[in-house]
Amino acid sequence: MRTTRAHNDYRETTWLNPKVEVRDSTIEGRGLFALQDIEPGEMIIIMGGRVLTDDEFPALRLEKYSSAAIDEGLNILLDTPNPAECGNHSCDANTWMRDEVTTEAMRLIPAGGELTIDYATHTGTPDWSMPCNCGSTLCRHTVTGNDWRRADVQERYRGHFSPFLNARIEQLRGRAATPPMTDTSNIQHPTSSPPPISNLRPPTPCPWPASASSTSRWSGPAPPARACSPTWAPR
Repeated sequence: MRTTRAHNDYRETTWLNPKVEVRDSTIEGRGLFALQDIEPGEMIIIMGGRVLTDDEFPALRLEKYSSAAIDEGLNILLDTPNPAECGNHSCDANTWMRDEVTTEAMRLIPAGGELTIDYATHTGTPDWSMPCNCGSTLCRHTVTGNDWRRADVQERYRGHFSPFLNARIEQLRGRAATPPMTDTSNIQHPTSSPPPISNLRPPTPCPWPASASSTSRWSGPAPPARACSPTWAPR
């Protein structure tokens, strides 16, 4: 069963692995890069900030922000600026979600490599989209809030979407595995015997300055992106 933490159980500030720094990116603007090898399963980002419902969010009238959906109807507005906002999307990402606010390396990321995440792993807003120029052979060219529904995306990041998206995917798979009911209302049965028993189964540039480098625990957000088109903008 999926559970959601109490609002005060989330960090107030975003943490970034000290092995990661901000540099110029060939994908877009500024990105996150490994200072040394990062092993599979190693934590990269723990998002922190203010928890808001979908109804509370519009009242803030924010023009630029970084946020992430953490459950159905629930979001975290990330503290900003912070270097984690510079994380870029890739359709063949090397990080994924450990839980609703934590990302981790999905494979070895060598020193000098850019850390990326597929926005499909934590974005479920149907009317959101953005162009993609990640350069991967798997590039979808346009990233949307419905990409989590794609069979290839589900297989690539199986079990490592944000928990509310994991739940949506399992629900869809459950429906697909259940054969449709057959209408038996018009079947005529002999009156001499009872009816047979049925066996039917029911992009804005990264706000972080070019000289910034994160080399320690950051104390100061994801649909994806920074500020407007960042790593965690859509909710």
